[in-house]
Amino acid sequence: MGNVNIEFSPDTDVFDANISLGRRHNTRPRVDNLDDTLKLMDFSKINRALAYNPHAMYFDGLDGNSILIEEIENQRSRIEPQFIWSPGIDSLNVAIEHTMLHKVRSIRMTPISNNYVFKPWVVSEWLEWLSSESIPLWLPVEETDPRDIFETASNHPDLKLILTEVHYKHYPWVMHMLKALPNLYIETSRFVVMDGIKTLVDAIGSKRILYGSRFPYSPFSPMLYTISLSNLNPNQLSQICHTNLENLLKDGK
Repeated sequence: MGNVNIEFSPDTDVFDANISLGRRHNTRPRVDNLDDTLKLMDFSKINRALAYNPHAMYFDGLDGNSILIEEIENQRSRIEPQFIWSPGIDSLNVAIEHTMLHKVRSIRMTPISNNYVFKPWVVSEWLEWLSSESIPLWLPVEETDPRDIFETASNHPDLKLILTEVHYKHYPWVMHMLKALPNLYIETSRFVVMDGIKTLVDAIGSKRILYGSRFPYSPFSPMLYTISLSNLNPNQLSQICHTNLENLLKDGK
C-alpha cells in the first residue's frame, strides 16, 4: 500500500476549480454553508475556490446565482463565483447583464439536468458570447453526450471548455478528445485512474489540467495529495493547482 503522509500540506498555492456552495434538493451534504466551507479550506490549505450554487442548477439560474453572490459578498478574495445558465429556457440578454454586473468570469452548463441538448442549434449563440468575452465554460461530462461535446467544441475553437467531474469510466473517449481538441481542459476531481495525472501530463501537457475537489461531495485533500505524488516538477504542480485556473478566469488563456 505504501506510506501515506497524514500531515500532508501542498507545496504550492491551491485554487480549487470545482466546489458547490449551498443545499441540494436531493442530497444533504455535511457542509452547505460558507463559514464551514472556509474552515475546511483553511484546514486543507486551499487558498481559493471556484463555486456554483446547486439551486441554480436544479431550479432557477437567476435565483441560485443571486443567492451565491449574496452569500460570498464579503469573501470574493477566497470564493470566486461561477454562474449556471440554461440556454434551453434562460434569456441570453439577462444572462449577459447579470454575469457582467457581478464580474463573473466562468459559466457552467448542465444540459441533462435542465432538459436541453449541447448541440450547436441550442447553444451556439451562448458560446459565441462566451468566446467573445473570453469566459470559459464548465461542462460536467455526465450532463451530455460526448459526441455532442466534440461537435459543438469543434464548431467553437475559441471557446475554452472545461470537462469537469471526469470519471475513470470516461477514460476511453476523453483522452482522445483532449488530444484532438486543443480548446478542451480537464478538471480532476473524479479522475481516479492509476497514474492518471502523469498520464494526462504526458498526453496533453500540464497547461490544460485543473485541480478540483468536487467539495462537499468529496473532500478537498485526496486529489490534491494524488497530484502531489505524480512526479511533477514545481512549474507543472503550480500550473495544475492554481495558475491554469487563474489564467482562465483572468483572460481565457
